[in-house]
Amino acid sequence: MIKKADGNDTVMSFNMGSPGVEQKISILGYDNTLGIPFFAKFSQKERAVVLTRNELAVYRTLTGTGLTPKLLKDIKGDGFVYMKSEYIKGSRPKEKTLTENILQLCIVLKNYHLSDCMENADGLKMSLSHGDFCPWNILVSENKTNIIDWELAEDRPLGYDLFTYICQVSALFEPNKPLLQAADENIKMVKRYFSASGVEDYIPYLLYFAKSKMEYETDKDNKILMDKYSELYSMVK
Repeated sequence: MIKKADGNDTVMSFNMGSPGVEQKISILGYDNTLGIPFFAKFSQKERAVVLTRNELAVYRTLTGTGLTPKLLKDIKGDGFVYMKSEYIKGSRPKEKTLTENILQLCIVLKNYHLSDCMENADGLKMSLSHGDFCPWNILVSENKTNIIDWELAEDRPLGYDLFTYICQVSALFEPNKPLLQAADENIKMVKRYFSASGVEDYIPYLLYFAKSKMEYETDKDNKILMDKYSELYSMVK
């Protein structure tokens, strides 16, 4: 099926993925016709198809921005989705703190939307959010910064990605530090982000983020992170 989707003149290696509802095949290949390496995803399971379709929507929304790899081909077949993009060579950010480059990425992303919803039911401003905006999903090269793995992207209240980066990096490298302390240590950049968004009070956005992550980690049965986000929510509230 993959050969039919992408022709015969390619060389491919496959990662079959972890078993489960989100399992998909990840492909690293070389296209002899185009003369370039590429990365691709082939999804058949229902949940995996939904996630890959969602990622395709993001690629189209961000076409020309340089924030995502260039989309080379997408095929929605009978029971599968095939997504092919340029191969990006780069390294993950090495810093363990929020940097100016990461802040500017968040500021740029706030200008995009996947839907027409500009505010949620609580009146919080919405924008495109990656959903897992962390160093392992960012590739930095000499000339540009690309964000990869957009499967969980959707429109969320402002600051979701910014707070994700701060909290996830802190939880990984400084597990004993309260998340509110990590946020306070980056307060100048947090305020700069929300000022650029025309928002004076960031607290409602931080509360939304903490509650959302608390529920997400509860569903995953990740007690350590569930407790950390629960503490953050309680302390901010």
